[in-house]
Amino acid sequence: MNQDEEEEVRVSGSGKITGGKYGKISITGSGRVEGDVEAREIFAAGSAIFEGNVKAREINVTGSCEISGYLESEEVVIKGSLNVGEIIEAKGLKSYGSLKVGKDVIGEDIYFAGSSEIEGDVEGESFVSRGSFSIGGLLTADEIDIWLGSTNSAGEVGGGRIEISKRSASLEPNPEKIKNGVESLERGLGSLGEKLGFSFELDEERISRGLTKLGERINYYVNEIGNGKFNSSLIEGDELLLEGVEAETVRGSKVRIGEDCVIDKAEYSDTIEVVENSTVNERVRI
Repeated sequence: MNQDEEEEVRVSGSGKITGGKYGKISITGSGRVEGDVEAREIFAAGSAIFEGNVKAREINVTGSCEISGYLESEEVVIKGSLNVGEIIEAKGLKSYGSLKVGKDVIGEDIYFAGSSEIEGDVEGESFVSRGSFSIGGLLTADEIDIWLGSTNSAGEVGGGRIEISKRSASLEPNPEKIKNGVESLERGLGSLGEKLGFSFELDEERISRGLTKLGERINYYVNEIGNGKFNSSLIEGDELLLEGVEAETVRGSKVRIGEDCVIDKAEYSDTIEVVENSTVNERVRI
């Protein structure tokens, strides 16, 4: 039975929803949607299966979601896992979890921070990656900004400004700042304690040890980002800033080949710069 556009449906246990038009679909248990569906908002926090095409103004996935057809939306946010059989077309796409797409991704602002596997092309105005991804076809955007994490790849890359970089950083706790912060917090808690009749004491040494362990974990994660590689047959843009890249051909107006690159041929029309620990077999001015 089709539902009117403003009806809101919720599956909190196990259930099925008939395709049609809805206001909001919320699945926090195990839900199956039979047929094509349109909605103002879709929220999937449990296990959701859509047996058809999906159109929604906004879709938020914090659990597991499978769509057998295409997904069309203004805003897609993924904090769990999303598997789409055909294409995704969205103005804004942010993936912090796992994303798999059987065909293309078309959008305006695309952000990958988890693990993404796209069988076809990825096309946007802005593409930013802080995770790992594989793109079977062409990655194209006006602005491309990739921090390398694990192994990343795209069949070809095209755009305006393309930056692929290996990032590393260090987070060390500052003893003086810790001391000042603890003293400031103690004063605030002291004032609160006077009003409530309680006494608060903070262990500065314990806090410092905790922050040191946190810094070590963050450093490990950030350094892992910097150990990645990027593989492609062709990278072409106006301005190229490359690190950790292995490619057959790179082509641009201004080209900088940074550290840890292996390039068969570099073609440039304005300037080229190659650091010592990278390899470029052939340089051609065009």
